[in-house]
Parts: sequence; structure tokens; C-alpha cells
Amino acid sequence: MVGAPPLVALSGIALSVALALLVLLVAISRDKSRRRADRMAGLYYALSQVNQAIVRMDEDRELFPLVCRMAVDYGGMAMAWIGQLEPQSGDILPVASHGEGEDALQRVTASSLPDRKEGQGPTGTALRENRAVIVNDFMRETGAIHWHKEVRRLGWRAAAVFPLLRNGQPFAVFSVYHRRPGAFDDEAINLLREMSADISFALDNFDREEQRRAYEQALAESEARLSTILDNVGACIYLKDTDGCYTYVNQEVLDLWGVTRDEVIGRDDTPFFDARSVARLRANDERVLRRGQIVQAEETHTVKVTGKTHIYWSVKLPLRNAHGDIYALCGISTDVTEKKTSQQRLHYLSNYDELTGLPNRAMLQERARLALAQAKAADRPVALLYIDLDRFKLVNDSLGHGAGDRMIKEFSRRLTAFLHLDVTLSRAGGDEFYLLLPGMERDAVLNIAGQVLEMIARPVAIDGQQLTLSASIGAAFYPEHGGNLEELVQCADTALAQAKSKGRHRIEIFTDLMRARARKTLLVESELRDALEQGQLLLHYQPQVDMGDGRVTGLEALIRWQHPQQGLILPGQFIPVAEESSLIVDIGTWVLKAAAQQQALWQAEGATLVPMAVNLSVVQLYRDDFGGMVEATLKENGLSPGALELEITEGVAMEHSAYILATLGQLQALGVRLVIDDFGTGYSSLSYLKRFPVYKLKIDKSFVDGLADSAEDQAIVTAIIGMARGLGFTTVAEGVETREQWEFLRDHGCDEYQGYYFSKPGCRRRHRLSLLRGSQGGSANNVAPRSRMNAVISR
Repeated sequence: MVGAPPLVALSGIALSVALALLVLLVAISRDKSRRRADRMAGLYYALSQVNQAIVRMDEDRELFPLVCRMAVDYGGMAMAWIGQLEPQSGDILPVASHGEGEDALQRVTASSLPDRKEGQGPTGTALRENRAVIVNDFMRETGAIHWHKEVRRLGWRAAAVFPLLRNGQPFAVFSVYHRRPGAFDDEAINLLREMSADISFALDNFDREEQRRAYEQALAESEARLSTILDNVGACIYLKDTDGCYTYVNQEVLDLWGVTRDEVIGRDDTPFFDARSVARLRANDERVLRRGQIVQAEETHTVKVTGKTHIYWSVKLPLRNAHGDIYALCGISTDVTEKKTSQQRLHYLSNYDELTGLPNRAMLQERARLALAQAKAADRPVALLYIDLDRFKLVNDSLGHGAGDRMIKEFSRRLTAFLHLDVTLSRAGGDEFYLLLPGMERDAVLNIAGQVLEMIARPVAIDGQQLTLSASIGAAFYPEHGGNLEELVQCADTALAQAKSKGRHRIEIFTDLMRARARKTLLVESELRDALEQGQLLLHYQPQVDMGDGRVTGLEALIRWQHPQQGLILPGQFIPVAEESSLIVDIGTWVLKAAAQQQALWQAEGATLVPMAVNLSVVQLYRDDFGGMVEATLKENGLSPGALELEITEGVAMEHSAYILATLGQLQALGVRLVIDDFGTGYSSLSYLKRFPVYKLKIDKSFVDGLADSAEDQAIVTAIIGMARGLGFTTVAEGVETREQWEFLRDHGCDEYQGYYFSKPGCRRRHRLSLLRGSQGGSANNVAPRSRMNAVISR
């Protein structure tokens, strides 16, 4: 027969090409997992077999076993069964089953009654509520708890139950089980729902029609179902004759092209696509129609009517008549445009930072691998700069993360515009960047690093404000500091930490000494954790003394570490390590509680307490409910809030965090007084003094040290004392060691002092003796009376 069969004859060949179409559906999903493709092909085949069975069978006792067998043998199910409602008892009794675990149906019952536990599972629910019930993780389905033992034994993970209707009423249920969780996606559910609908149709047909009419009606309905599938399969399905003209298209084609079926049938691709698309399509069609090949290819079409370009995965195969001659082309084209876009997006997100568009760590790793390989072959250096913005957290806390993101984007834009194409600027996350510089000598690298610092330091306009930040940079070089990216990052990170510790806004190159310090830091951190657990930490107490009458007005709790091998270790050797790790929170909590317990002990001995000062870290103030912990500590030890003073540095005071302000406000409401420690070191803005309930300023020891011979230090101390007096604050001088220092402070109006001139810090009993002796070179004016010191320190 010459030419393609007319559309009206499609029903006559539908069953003959159904299997070919279903096999083609497997091919268009080749980019998906093979298991899912096979399973879906099997389900399509099972649906086809069930439809054909409906045509040739005339009672449900023949149909039901075939349905179960098709679902298991071709649909990939572990077991399938059909249960029929027993109206009197409400039980759902199995009438057909197939697959592993059929014996479980004899041990576990199902019911349609909601007040029975057997009726609370998916089987009873589907029948009772006349709806499909899908369980994609059977072990989480609490309603089927009586099934769990059997489910675990059989290894089932997913289930789907569909009601079967007879004369419009729930009559039975079709249940299938799968070993893989999540097995029932939308396409599988739709196919099984189609199968259930077909079965329900057959049941009605058995009741209404005689055998001959039932056969004819079932065939017609089966063809209608097939047409419905083709129109709703989510792919373009079409037939072309040997001239390349369309003889059939499904609804997907019409919707995509924006045309009617009459406008398509009998025409080739020319009216619908641009010239280049038509040429590519015609070439693929020729391979099918002239050579008899099965073509699987990605095709890009630009639809004329809509002007949109789509990407398809197309599968085309020849259709042959009884003589083997090709009379038509059958094609299925799946629109993968969205998937391709998603893949491109995924590739972008996998290799680039979403905020800045810079390469991420994965892309940096790949570029570093290539750069290092080339450097090794050419005996050339490679540099890695680790860039971190200084105090960037203040921007996020004060202006919000949106403003912070805009600053990060602006810095990224500046650096990208400045740098050459052969270098790689990568965002490590947050406010950190890597800069990979292949083939550059050290001087050139340092020159670029200096320009980067200058560029970052330029003001940025954010929300109407001119903001200025600095940055710190750590540098490492191949091959001197490492042979791969991981080693270079580690070294650059160590150098960056060194830059931060030296005051920020600087560049540090990694050295072996830094490595040794880093190792020592790790060792100190490890031993410090053990010290906290094994009770090696202790407190010494240093008095604060009135400059006028020598009264002890307070004590400062100073932590010490009694190391089992190294002896007594001062805080300057281990507190910085604790602050870089999470240990500072635990250590700070221990100091606070130990100081409170000591105060409680002195109080129990009858001593007249003076305030105990405890130093705080900013990390402690960010701890959840820090104020609540302080309040609880005071109550547990029977202390009034006046027994405790909390010392914060100017760095903490300069934090603009609303969280810290709220915490300090909570402490103020509690009655605990705040002291600014190390006053005058590094900050010029004093606005924070108006925000906090501060009553005392401690003059830093670095200024006190130079009082004997430094006019600058004398001027600074004099200014601090005068400012504090004007604001109503008490001043305390730290680290007073000589009579000259003490006399200068006394003569210029300092209120209190502490230091070796009066007493070294000591533990509870030892400290009592040092206080009673007084300090070397002291006078009666700065030594407290014996009775007063006894009352303060010990009975």
C-alpha cells in the first residue's frame, strides 16, 4: 500500500504500534536512570496487556489474576493483589494476587471499617474514601502499624492502592508493593490509576453487556484510553509519511506549536520551524525513511508561531507494512529545555558563587590543579592569597545581611575589574576570598596584594552611608610552602591569622615559624581542654586599692593554669588560644562560677565582701541567655549583684550588635556593674560610654608603664582621669609597680590602683600573707590595715 494510512484508520493500527510507541518512551528518557526507564516501560506494557485482556475476557475472575501478574512481571512490583469488599463484615478479602509474599495475605487482614486497626491502613482508606492512597515510605505509615512486621520481613518500602469501582461504588481495591522507597512518582501513579480505571470500566462492562458487545466496547474504550495516554503523555508524538508530511500529532504538539490539528495534518515542517531547524529535522527524518535507521538525537527547534526555542530529545523509527516496506515515520520528542537549563544552572552553582559570580572552591581546586601542573613543568612559582575583610560582622549586625551582601558584591566587582584574566579570584564564603596567581614572582605578588588592600579600603556607599573596611591577607607560595591547593590554603590561612593578630590591614607571608606556632597552638588547645576537665585551672586574686586611704575596694579574679609539667602558666599564654576556639565559653563560665563560689565561701566565713571583678569575652556575651546564667550563679551562691563586677574590653564595647546591647541591658537590670578594661587602647570613639551602664574605667598597663619617663603616656593618663571625672566614672590604674607611678597617679586624681606595688595576685591563703606584708617600697599610705585585709580576704 502506497502512502500513509488516513487518520481515521489510526484505531486499526493503534494496537499494532502501541508496543513500539511504548518502547520509544523508554528511549526518550535515556538520560534518566535505567531502572526507572525499564520500570515505566514495563508499566506501559502491563497497561497495554490489561487493556487487551479487557477486550477478550468476560469476567473478573479471569481479569484479576492477569492484572496482578502484569503488575509484577512487567511493572517491576514485588507483589500485587486485588481485594474485594465483603459487605456484611466490612473485611477486604483477597481474590487475586501475584508475586513474593502472597502468603502474607493469609496472616494479615484488611478492613474498610475506620474504627478497626485493620481499617486504618492504605487498603481500607482507599476503599472507604474512594481515592488512591500512595505510601512512598511504608515504614513511616503509622496507620498500617499491624503490617510493619510483614513489611520488614518482605523488604517492601512503598505501596500504592487504588479503588476499583463497580456501578459507581467502591467494589474492590488494587494494591501494589515495591521494594524501593519513592517508587511511585507522578507518571507511575497516573499509569496505575489508568489501569485501575480500565479495570473498573471492565467490571461495569461485565455487568451491563453480553460477551460480543463487551468485546466491542472494551476495544473501543481501550483505543480511547490509548489516545488519552498519547495526548497526555507529556511528549510530542507524531507520524509522518514518506514525504515527511504529518499524518498524526498528539495534543502536546498542537499546544506547543499553537496550531490546530487541521493546520498540521498533510504538511511538512516548513510552516512551523525556522529554516535551519527544518534542515536538521529533514536530515534526521531521511535517515529513518530512506535508510530504515532508528535515530536518537538532541534537536533544537525554534517555533515560528511563538518564536521560542526548545531543546528536544527525539527518538524516531520506521514503521513497516506486512511486506517490510517503510510507509511511515513514528517519532516521540520530549522537551528537555527546562532540564537542560537546570543542568546548566546546577553546573553554575557547582562551580561559581551565586552571590558574586566568582569561582567557588570547587572551581578553584580545578584551576589550581592545572596551574600547579603547568608550574611544575615550567619550574615557575604559584602564589595563593587568602583575603579576609576585617570586622565585616559589624556591617551585618548594624545594617543587615542585605547591606553586607552588597558590600561583598562591590568588592568582588572592584577586584575582578582590576585583576588579569590569568589569575583566579574565588569566594571562599562569607567575607573570605582566595586569589590564585600563577607564574608570578614574590615582589609582583606583594605588589598586587598591596593594591588589593588599597582597593578594598576605598569607601563604599551602602544605604546612603559611606562605609570603609580594611582587609588582611595571608600569602603562601608553591613550591616553597606546599605542592597542592590544600597545603597552600593551610599555609595561607596560618599567615592570615598572623596578619589579624598583628592589627589587621596587612599582608603576612607564611613562614616555618608560623607553622611551628600553629602546631603549638593546637597542642595548647588540646592540653587546655584536658586542663578544664581535670581541674588544673585556678584563680588568683589581685586587690584594687583606694589611692587615698589604702582601703581594698575590690578584687580582680585572674585565671592561672597549673600545668603538670610546665608549672604555673599565665593567661597571656593560653587565653588567646581559648578565644580562637569554643573553649573560651566554657573557661569563662568556669571563672565566673569559681569566683562566685569563692565570694560565697568568704561570706560564709564572716568576711565583709568587696566586689569581685571577672573579665568577659565577646563570645560569652553572644551565648544564649548569658544574663540568665549570671543571675542563676548569684542566686546559687547567695550573693547580691553588687558582689560581682564584669569587665569588658573596648573591643566588646564597640560591638554594635543588638544582641550584645540587650544582654548588657539585662545585666544592668539585674544590678551587676560593668567596667571598661584596658581603656584607651585602639579606639577613638567614646559614644559607647553613653550606651552602657559603665561606672569604672581601668587605665591600661601600657600607659602606666611609661609614667616615669614618657611625657606622652603622662598626657594620656592625665586626659583619661580628667575625662572620667567629668563623666562621673571611677578610674583604676592597672599594673602599678613603682612608687613613681603610684605618686603620679595619686597626684593627678586617679581613684584606685592595682599592681605589684601593692600586691602580686595570689590564691586565697597565700594572697593573705602578701597583702599583710604590703609591697616592697610601699608606704603606710598604700598598705591596707591588717584588720581590714583580714576582713576582705580571710577570717
